[in-house]
Amino acid sequence: MDDKDTTQEELKVYVRVRPQQRPDRIWVRAVNEQRLRTTNHRNIEEDLEYEFEKVFGQESSQERIYETCVKPLLHHVLNGKNASVFAYGPTGSGKTHTIVGDKMAPGIIPRCVRDIFSQIYAEVAGGKRCKFDVFFSYLEIYNEKVNDLLNAKATDLQIRQGPDKQLHVAGLTEKELKSFDEFEQSFSVASKKRVTAATKLNAHSSRSHAVLLLKVIKSDMTKSPAQKLCSKLYLIDLAGSEDNRRTGNEGIRLKESGAINTSLFMLSEVVDALNKGKSLIPYRQSKLTRLLQDSLGGSASSVMIINIAPEEQHYLDTNSALMLARKSKKIVNAVTTNYIIEKSEKVAYFVKSETVVRKRPAESNSRPLSDIDSNVLGSLVDGHKNLASEMQQLRAEVASLKSQNSAGCSQYSGESVNSTTARVDDVTFDIADLQPKQSTPLKTSSGRALVDLDDMFYSPFILPPKAKKSKASTRQSVCVPQMVDFGLEQKRDQNSKVLALLNGSPNDLVKLPTIGTKKAQIIYNWRMANGPLSSIADLQKIDAFGGYKRFCQANIVPL
Repeated sequence: MDDKDTTQEELKVYVRVRPQQRPDRIWVRAVNEQRLRTTNHRNIEEDLEYEFEKVFGQESSQERIYETCVKPLLHHVLNGKNASVFAYGPTGSGKTHTIVGDKMAPGIIPRCVRDIFSQIYAEVAGGKRCKFDVFFSYLEIYNEKVNDLLNAKATDLQIRQGPDKQLHVAGLTEKELKSFDEFEQSFSVASKKRVTAATKLNAHSSRSHAVLLLKVIKSDMTKSPAQKLCSKLYLIDLAGSEDNRRTGNEGIRLKESGAINTSLFMLSEVVDALNKGKSLIPYRQSKLTRLLQDSLGGSASSVMIINIAPEEQHYLDTNSALMLARKSKKIVNAVTTNYIIEKSEKVAYFVKSETVVRKRPAESNSRPLSDIDSNVLGSLVDGHKNLASEMQQLRAEVASLKSQNSAGCSQYSGESVNSTTARVDDVTFDIADLQPKQSTPLKTSSGRALVDLDDMFYSPFILPPKAKKSKASTRQSVCVPQMVDFGLEQKRDQNSKVLALLNGSPNDLVKLPTIGTKKAQIIYNWRMANGPLSSIADLQKIDAFGGYKRFCQANIVPL
């Protein structure tokens, strides 16, 4: 896969203010399409302003939300890239209405599925030789258990990670779709199985997180074998955070509320860890964050829709939601194209951040010689004959040189070669002058020989083969390429190249010794939040970056 198949995208955050439902003081107001103003609860005479990708006021419609936030993602989904949309906010703020909707005002899920099929039909009708296969799954996370909403018997399912580093839910039903009507029938039945209950703040409160997964496989029939792309679209309706002092939850409702609040707290911990550039992100601390791993800091184009209530009684939950939204804007995902490579009748997934391993087709699929153009075959035969004649000439020249060398050696066989001087054509010279002088390598502070960055990172070189380990030796020497000694300006130039790579893309960062994929992402996320590094010493400001001394020893040239 080329670099163009991987792009860095920030998580897009939108805010939707639902209509006022009770006569109460308005606490939140949309100033314009990108700014939101809320009253400071510590000083009611003071206002606080937040800026997001887009702010939708109380009069916003379902269609406008979908057209602005979600529809642009469908192009990625139909071209092998993952996408994710999730609604977050306190209980009773309109998340389920935004994601699911109703017959009069359909939400994001039905509009997405309808448009996916419409775009598929348009591509096929337009003459593109492509084949599409669409599948969907539907699950809920209830009391930290993953349940299949398409199969009532499949409960407490486990989340696994395959060899391709892709997450999947073991045993989750995957149903193939041929039309939107087929989806609508299955989805309406499955939605009724989701757990809901009444609280003092919401008569139809969702007691679980719901995740709908659409998988699209696109086969390009113009290539042989057909090139296949696989993408996943996650549409997530999160349960709302609850204050049990105001909801009046007891018994089973209290247990449900505890599980919901715990998972949402872990979601905020994941966001904080990503913003601080920590090396360990607590995805595994809850089922919700584990499923959102690809959406937060992963390989999907992600959209977060924050739903808030304007009334004063919700101001604490509103402020918490807006704080999380402001931190989430800094998250960066490496959006990657996902290829499927077939071998025989088995399908293997190879999704990597930089390269896709393309396996050679089986021998049974190779073309016979009779199918090859006669002109092409003739040129190949002529080239082979020319190569054979050139090889014969080279062999003759080598034999001639060997005979001349042996004759010269016999002429001077009686002379001593132990002297330190030699005389040729009445000219005396020192034999030591003919010996190759060993250059002094440029070394780092640890004493290691340093290779020029241009050669090391951009020019492939072949190291000498490793010597066999003898029984008497316990360590095996490593051959390190050497180079000539540098002056002060060249040393400074060498260090400036290191700084330039530190301020480059994640693909540039991993070229530096001691910098792996995780550290590259940590440095990149920190730069997105705080700006470029002004010096190499700025690495010490990154809390999650360990091994600064080791990095300097491996990369920096002491002046």
